[in-house]
Amino acid sequence: RLDVREAETAFVLDGAAYGILEGMTVRARPGARHVIDLRRTHDVRILNCDISGWGCVGEPDFLGKRRGKLTDGKMYGWFDYIDYNGAINIGRGSANTVVERCWIHDSAARSNGWRYSHPSGPQAVIADHAGPGTVIRYNDFVGSDLHRWNDAVEGPGNFEPDGGLNRDADVYGNFMIFCNDDNIELDGGQQNVRCFRNRFEGAHCGVSVQGCMAGPSYVFDNAVTGMEDEFALGGSPFKTCETSPFGNLAVTAIFDNEAWLPYRTGWSDDPNTRFTIRDNRFHDAFATCVAQPIRPVPYTLDRSRIDGVRVTGGAATPASVTVTATVGGSGYAQPFAVAVNADFPWLKVTPAKGVLKSGEKTVFTVSFDTAAMKGRRIWRGAFLVRTADGFSRAVTVYGETDYEQPFT
Repeated sequence: RLDVREAETAFVLDGAAYGILEGMTVRARPGARHVIDLRRTHDVRILNCDISGWGCVGEPDFLGKRRGKLTDGKMYGWFDYIDYNGAINIGRGSANTVVERCWIHDSAARSNGWRYSHPSGPQAVIADHAGPGTVIRYNDFVGSDLHRWNDAVEGPGNFEPDGGLNRDADVYGNFMIFCNDDNIELDGGQQNVRCFRNRFEGAHCGVSVQGCMAGPSYVFDNAVTGMEDEFALGGSPFKTCETSPFGNLAVTAIFDNEAWLPYRTGWSDDPNTRFTIRDNRFHDAFATCVAQPIRPVPYTLDRSRIDGVRVTGGAATPASVTVTATVGGSGYAQPFAVAVNADFPWLKVTPAKGVLKSGEKTVFTVSFDTAAMKGRRIWRGAFLVRTADGFSRAVTVYGETDYEQPFT
């Protein structure tokens, strides 16, 4: 475990090659824009890390020109408000980067909602004109209502042919939740960029394919639900609004995805933007359990979402809910720990630790500390059953209390 004592980036890799950062627990300090900053690197892997605590803390400016964005009096690139605070920054010119099996959570920074202006603030990962060869897989990027992501994965350079993930990139098997803008921006080049078998939840938009400036890109077999920001302002599972300068060569293929309410169907406000869209499924109610994100592990949970928790007079209904893990295969044995954001103290899961073994089941009891559920009406959270190798299964939890905002 590394506790960063100063508000500085913990790891700066400049020109590094063939490096591995694995198995680290990093608790950064507020004020650090990044925890891991890759600059002109190649063949660097970041594996099975637990990262929290970074990000710049400011105050929202509702009356000035920043329109609700947070500021600490410093400049962030071209901006005088807090933005581009990524736990992992894959900088321009960094190739063959792998981010895998990481739990990134509890940023000190937070984003504003669309109620005020375009969100800005923290990200789990920034892919800044990255690539080729970026792979982001099997990660859990878990925000919260108190510390929402701007985007869980941000791609600067929306309207540039080499922007964002750029080219020859894969994003798969990830869980991304609680964003005020997009779960992920594929924006930018999108030349042979694939995004598949992820679970996107709790954001204004699931997948942004802004412009597809070079293309083609492929978005398929994802699960998308709960498209709403912290103020329940909902967007769409997929969106774009710009035409590529490369004309008919730039195509986004969107197929075999599944989306559940709430969402707003809508793809683009530009009739010249090209898509191939087929076999996407839209539902009016969320399934108790969804197959995504894909994870190469033999254990599954019998539910991936808990809805309808009600707290009235200090008592929760139901008082608890069970979630059962079933382990298949043979010879599998991995210690696990339940991972819960610090922003979810109201969420209690037992057993908190144990071992998952082939042929056995583990029953988890999820209960609710109603004494911690004060000061707001809507409560959204998540927990992970996370094994020592960094793989996990996620459950989201949604509740409502009888709290009434005082009239002043």
